[in-house]
Amino acid sequence: MTLLFARPLTVEDSVKKRAHGQCKSAQRCAMTCKIALKKVLYSCSMMVGKDTTMKAPATLSCFSLTTVLALTLTAPANCQAQVTNGLTAYYPLAKDGTDASGHGLDMTYSNVTFAYNAPWNTNPAALFNGTNSVCVGQPLISTLTNWSWSAWLYPIQPPEFSVIYAEGLTGGSVFEINLQDGILHIGTANGSWIDNSAPITLNQWGHVVFTMVNAGFRSGNLAMFLNGSLVKIFGAQQVSPQPSMSALGNGWRNSSLTFTNAPYDGGINNLRFYNRALSAIEVQQLYAFEAAPRILTQPQGQVGYWGMNASFQVRAGSPLPVTYQWAKDSFPIPWATNSTFTLTNLNFSDAGNYSVSISNAVAGVTSVDASLIVNPAGVTLGLYPGLTIQGVVGRTYGIEFTTSVSNSNQWTTLTTMTLTNPVELFTDTNADASLPSNPQRFYRVVPIP
Repeated sequence: MTLLFARPLTVEDSVKKRAHGQCKSAQRCAMTCKIALKKVLYSCSMMVGKDTTMKAPATLSCFSLTTVLALTLTAPANCQAQVTNGLTAYYPLAKDGTDASGHGLDMTYSNVTFAYNAPWNTNPAALFNGTNSVCVGQPLISTLTNWSWSAWLYPIQPPEFSVIYAEGLTGGSVFEINLQDGILHIGTANGSWIDNSAPITLNQWGHVVFTMVNAGFRSGNLAMFLNGSLVKIFGAQQVSPQPSMSALGNGWRNSSLTFTNAPYDGGINNLRFYNRALSAIEVQQLYAFEAAPRILTQPQGQVGYWGMNASFQVRAGSPLPVTYQWAKDSFPIPWATNSTFTLTNLNFSDAGNYSVSISNAVAGVTSVDASLIVNPAGVTLGLYPGLTIQGVVGRTYGIEFTTSVSNSNQWTTLTTMTLTNPVELFTDTNADASLPSNPQRFYRVVPIP
């Protein structure tokens, strides 16, 4: 017979031990940690022998169906690190499916757009069209007993069901991360899905990490992190049979189910695979590292002129919304809070060093100084040929030039001039002789009837 218990058993002890371990690890980065046991449900099978009076000892075998713990983790902004220990593959997905970890596990891709400047995107990312976009590679985690999967996701109004990542065989998936009605789900063995894992906000970036510890049969602990915080830990099973390939953005489910092709619509970047389970502090460090704003184009120094305008621009990348604050000589300018900063009607007091601080909910960064020099006017020295024309007042003359006198037919009319004085001066301002790039010119004056 089958009994249901709502009391701590061995599996819960293992889960709670891992949760407390995550908190202990978090304290090394001055993080605060709270644990709340939300729900524990166990299924137990009691094996009874022929003695139906149960005089003989019965064997009780229990395993966790759902073990959910909520951990709240916060860390200072300087707790950032690009975690590389155990990194088996890393796909920035900025321009192709190259594995940037150096292990050569490149993905092939089809109908995927790699872009910086999608309307919603401030980071380079792979854009999946919700129809036939896919990246295909090797299975990297489901064959391991300890692993981590990390990625930034930007789901765009998904259909009822879509597969973000899957590992499996030709006939169906044996490991899958999918999205159903805005809720992330993960399946780890033969259609045994852990449902209602966590909601992810549509139309904005979110950092998702899954980690597995000791993925033996009915003995593993699977943890889910969202935006650097551990949201759930639950029991999980080992994947079987062994998968032969992986698919990103257009995965597949078990062939017995209705969904055989479920494309993902949205963005993915910074996809990482590890051959070990990251700790809570490492996930927080990785989140802070990847979420921190980065300056892609620094503001440039310039020379401005009295009474004119000058503009500074900065280009930043961040998966999270950012704010801007410009400063002059390290003093904030209250009204300068956009990526572009313009000074109008320049005065000499506007000269100085300008910088911009860019911040989001995780961290901040400050640009290099861009100097502004304000001059009274723009002054340059040039050498321009001048022609003195002496003739009859009221007569019109044509001024022609050529770059070679060897061919008398290659004269070009530069302008015409009607004399208002017996002697007038014409200057060719298009021929600055001080510039080596300008060819020499020869001139002649011809009458215009």
